[in-house]
Amino acid sequence: AAANNAQARQLAEFGPEKVNAYELGSKWTFAEGTAELNAALFRTDSKDLQVTALIPGGVLTAFAVENAASARNQGAEVELNWRPIQSLVLGARTAYLDAKYSNFSDSQCFGGETATQGCVNGVQSLSGQQLPFSPKFAATLDAEYTWHLVGQWSIAAFVQASYSQSYWTEFVDDPASRQGSYTKYNARLALRSNHLDLALIGRNLSNVYTFAGASQINPAAAGGTADAATIDPPRELILQLRYHF
Repeated sequence: AAANNAQARQLAEFGPEKVNAYELGSKWTFAEGTAELNAALFRTDSKDLQVTALIPGGVLTAFAVENAASARNQGAEVELNWRPIQSLVLGARTAYLDAKYSNFSDSQCFGGETATQGCVNGVQSLSGQQLPFSPKFAATLDAEYTWHLVGQWSIAAFVQASYSQSYWTEFVDDPASRQGSYTKYNARLALRSNHLDLALIGRNLSNVYTFAGASQINPAAAGGTADAATIDPPRELILQLRYHF
C-alpha cells in the first residue's frame, strides 16, 4: 500500500510545458480610412506538452498527466472591417490552422480500438495527428446596419454567420468524438438610446448541435464502453434589457 501511494503521488506530478512562439503581423488602412485589414502569420512549438499518457513500471501501470508530447501549431489569420457608408459596418475573419502532435507515441487508446486501427498493448501513437479543438479552417462574416431615429434613439440590426471545419473534441481521437463541419447563424435587433438598450437576440438560429467536449465512459452494467458528450446550446432566443447609468 505504501508503495502504491508513493507511486500514485509520483504520477500526480508533472513539469511545466516549454513553448517557443513566433508571430509576424501587419495592419493596413485603405478606402479613405473606411476599411482596415489585419493579417498575421504565427507558429508555436511546444515541448513537454501536458497530456494523458501511459506511465508503465513500478507497482502501478496507469494513465496520468505527463510531459509526454510535443506539438507544432502554425497558421494564418486575416481580419477585414469595412464601413462603406456611415450606417453600415461589414466584417470578415478567417483562420487557417495546422496544429499537430510532433511526437506523441504513448497515448491512451480509445475504447474498442483494435490493433489494425493502431492500438498495441493499450497504447496508440498520435504523432502527426491533429490537435483537439483545432479546425484547419474557420471563418466568420457579419454585418450591422443602424437606422438613426429622432434624437438619441436608433435601431441596429446585426447578422453573423460562422463556419468551422471538423475537429476532434477529446484527446484520444475516438471517431465517435469527431465534430463535423458546421455553420451557425446569429442575429440581434436592438433599440438603443444613450441609456437604454432593448434587444432581441438569436443565437445558433440554424439549431446546429455541436460538441463542447466528449469522452468515453465504462458502464459497469454493460461491461463495455460508451461515449458521453457535452453539447453546445441549441437555438436560443433572448430578450435583453440594459440600462446604462
